[in-house]
Amino acid sequence: MELKAQFNEFLREIRPTDRQKEDWKTGSNTLRSRLSADKDLSEIVVATFLQGSIRRSTAIRPTGDKRPDVDIVVVTDINYHETTPQQAMDKFVPFLERYYPGKWRPQGRSFGIELSYVDIDLVITALPTDSASRQAMERLYRSKSVLTNDTLEEDATWRLNERWQPTPFGSQPQTLDDEPAGNWRPNPLFLPDRDVGNWGRTHPLAQILLIATEN
Repeated sequence: MELKAQFNEFLREIRPTDRQKEDWKTGSNTLRSRLSADKDLSEIVVATFLQGSIRRSTAIRPTGDKRPDVDIVVVTDINYHETTPQQAMDKFVPFLERYYPGKWRPQGRSFGIELSYVDIDLVITALPTDSASRQAMERLYRSKSVLTNDTLEEDATWRLNERWQPTPFGSQPQTLDDEPAGNWRPNPLFLPDRDVGNWGRTHPLAQILLIATEN
């Protein structure tokens, strides 16, 4: 029995509404723009990008008084060998006080920002410290493949490739493969965990690519 129409209707009923999508885009774009323009943080911020269920198109519609929740990863060039997790996160406190006074709170491995229309998790990360890996990953994280604001559902042509470009509506999509795993997988980001006082490894690009290849 063909149930595709019923399944698509089910998905429409549980996914975020258009208004909720606009809310998380507004909140995340505003935060990312402020980070890139901040006179203090612009010296250490390499890139910012969407992560989590919103980026992967697996988000469930918030119910009741709950707001859309979006994750923003901040890639920095902080030297995690010389900087403690607390010191790294403290670098962002003046920024948060300046733009989100009374609306942010420290979390173990991120900052939570509560706005009237969206909740944001601001995740601070650091690039690898060896120069070759850092340069290669900087190019990837600054590419449109990572910086795109579109979800996997909104642009099904997405590839983890620094030459990828968004496909305009009605245009012929590019024929690109994903970057060979050996070029990026051995170079995770490092995540400060204040609760344990250590930096751990994280690979948000691998999580996005996993969902993309399953679709």
